[in-house]
Amino acid sequence: MIEETQGIILRTIRYSESSLIVHWLTEDHGRVSTMVRGALKPKSSFRGKLDLFYVCQLSFQRSTRSTLHNLREINLKETFERLRHDVEKINQASYVAQLTSKSIEEDTPVEGLFDLLITFLSGLSQSRKPDLLLVLWFEFRLLQLLGLEPQWRQDRLSQSAKRVIESWSSDDQAAQSNDVSAMATIGMDLFRYFGRFMTYHLGLPPKLRGQLMDALPLPRRPDQDAEKPRNREQP
Repeated sequence: MIEETQGIILRTIRYSESSLIVHWLTEDHGRVSTMVRGALKPKSSFRGKLDLFYVCQLSFQRSTRSTLHNLREINLKETFERLRHDVEKINQASYVAQLTSKSIEEDTPVEGLFDLLITFLSGLSQSRKPDLLLVLWFEFRLLQLLGLEPQWRQDRLSQSAKRVIESWSSDDQAAQSNDVSAMATIGMDLFRYFGRFMTYHLGLPPKLRGQLMDALPLPRRPDQDAEKPRNREQP
């Protein structure tokens, strides 16, 4: 059976001297894995079209025996080229790709997730510098889509941090402010808050998450005790 959809490349794995396994987030089927035989050959029609975060129109032959399908054709639509000139942006995009893969089952679509990832990659690509708040915005919106939104209104957070989350609840863009110091403090608070929540509900977040804070020139402060973030369904 031939399937056609749009997809974003989350990961590529070299399978042999000439072949790749490509993991996608697709618009219609959720997370999908494809085998791309001969992708690395000089004359391959796939050569130069399969890289992280590329957006493609693709068709694949669905396997009846496994979740690894055969990629047949792709039409490259977007590369987010600006990301590739900034190592920190690449790290942030790689973390979000890992988080996306970890959060959903194979071949299980989550409504709105494809558009959410496109919005994140577009925003990160167009920003002048790496943006931790944009990553946190993605985490929050992902938790919403998964039905795991924290009870942030009742949890122990600063009013400033709650105002930021309030804006994320209704808008598709991360909050911005001219007060860099204040937003850095809020960013650290929310970084810890969502980290604890995802550890509790999703297992440990990808290791790359811990490197995001280290790469940014944010002021540090000692950890403060806070109650564990709560899921909406918890009492």
